[in-house]
Amino acid sequence: MTKRTTALAAICALAFSFGAQAQEKTGSSTFPKPREVVDQSELRPHVGVMVGVANPEGSYRSSGEYGIDVGYQPLIPFGLGLEITGSAIESDAGDRLDRTGILAKATYNFGGETAVIRDSYVGLGLGAALKSDGTDLVSAPLVGFDIPINREKGRNMFSLGANAKYIIVGSSDPDTLSVNGVVKYWY
Repeated sequence: MTKRTTALAAICALAFSFGAQAQEKTGSSTFPKPREVVDQSELRPHVGVMVGVANPEGSYRSSGEYGIDVGYQPLIPFGLGLEITGSAIESDAGDRLDRTGILAKATYNFGGETAVIRDSYVGLGLGAALKSDGTDLVSAPLVGFDIPINREKGRNMFSLGANAKYIIVGSSDPDTLSVNGVVKYWY
């Protein structure tokens, strides 16, 4: 079994496990019971800035990564979003690979009372990696958290967090582990 198949199977098993547990739990548990959004604030729209590192496989060296993240929660506890990132990785032989990644993301947002876990999420992204010589299809299991840092009028306005994703590229280009710090503004 390839690394890609193993990673995707693990993410799918984790998602099914969360879904099964969510059916049995209440809205205040770590696995919130799915329900419709009844208030504008429950949509949780946000925009964020990401900065971090991209660590490619093989003979390529780690490099900086930057990007933006937008999203919202159409159904509690599930989120939808779009992430656009850029990185320039170089191989030991001096080859340079400039990539712009565009990922549509679906996430499961945890809840409950446990610090950090209640602000965490897991998910899957699907999209494209744009390069000078073409475009590759990509998928990415992901995990992250967003910890609120201030409140205004009963709402969280800003959060600090981090996310990690393993970008699986549909060509011979290197797969990449990305870890980013994230600052988000919540509407």
